[in-house]
Amino acid sequence: MALRCFQKDEILNCDGYSSSSPMSIGLRCALASILGLITATRNRLYDKSILPIYKSKLPVISVGNLTVGGNGKSPFIRYLAKGLIEKGIRPAIVLRGYGGKSKGPELVTGQSTASQVGDEALEHYLALGGYGLTIVVARKRALGAQLLEKRELADVILLDDGFQHRALARDLDIVLFNSTDSAGTGLLVNERLLPHGRLRESVDLAIERIDILVETCRTVEVGETDISISRRMHQFSGLPVVMQRIKASGFCELFGGKTYPTDHLLSKEIIAVGGLANNQPFFSMLEALGCKITDKYSYRDHYPYTKDDYISWCKKGLPIVCTAKDAVKLKDFVSERDPVFVLIVDSTIEDPAEREVFWNSVRKVIR
Repeated sequence: MALRCFQKDEILNCDGYSSSSPMSIGLRCALASILGLITATRNRLYDKSILPIYKSKLPVISVGNLTVGGNGKSPFIRYLAKGLIEKGIRPAIVLRGYGGKSKGPELVTGQSTASQVGDEALEHYLALGGYGLTIVVARKRALGAQLLEKRELADVILLDDGFQHRALARDLDIVLFNSTDSAGTGLLVNERLLPHGRLRESVDLAIERIDILVETCRTVEVGETDISISRRMHQFSGLPVVMQRIKASGFCELFGGKTYPTDHLLSKEIIAVGGLANNQPFFSMLEALGCKITDKYSYRDHYPYTKDDYISWCKKGLPIVCTAKDAVKLKDFVSERDPVFVLIVDSTIEDPAEREVFWNSVRKVIR
């Protein structure tokens, strides 16, 4: 059976990025130049303290991106949070709550919904709430930090997607990049500014604020190409570069949470549904696990699913597999009897030397 790839809401091609744009190359270049000027001016205003920056009483560790999405930020911030908890430290995550109605600051609870606090906040809560971790959504992150200080809910703040949010000072800036960025070279320096490319700001200027770079690798085995990318990024930036591996660890039922090993859907036909900034790694991971994907539904990041979407997936009567980020938005219209599974992924820094470099950097700011 031929694979079918569905797109919706200009939802990106199956590589995860929009391939069609009504803008000419010339217009995109012009807009990219304007964005470069705006971001450079804005950063200078923060550097000179003309724009106010709130300094929290708690240590702040920012985990962010230079490019738009798809860099494995959510799995990595959960890796960081779990590592801190294992060391007896109470982290709390502060994030914008993109896609949610709440301006915050608001604590995420078991009664929170994706429409209120955003899909990423709820995804974090479902993955980490059992560890007793506090999650706060706040469009003004400084207010989220102040809430944590006032209620004494944390020892350290993890600022999710905080690199460009300069209004809250941070003690450590961690920036992720994908090993497949810029046509597979992994070198951010080759990327272009939005909307001509995927960069949020100029790499040359951003490097001055970064403390540590994290390369995201999703391949089954780390190869020479991945290692070479890390070396070249270190040579270019002069910064420590560590590699996070994102791997599938199993599946769980959308309802009930029953877990299964990675071979549970081996050789079985499935429908794959992804609503991430880059859906291709999700699809590739399922294929690497031996799933036979008959239909790929590729949606844009933070897409608000509807019952009609779900009905269209169910036409073949096959098991449906989605991401954890999508799962929090599906329970309102999915029946508990339907075979809907969530792919579980974990992040880790496998290399012992790189792991030591990373955690030494973290320890320096939380003493």
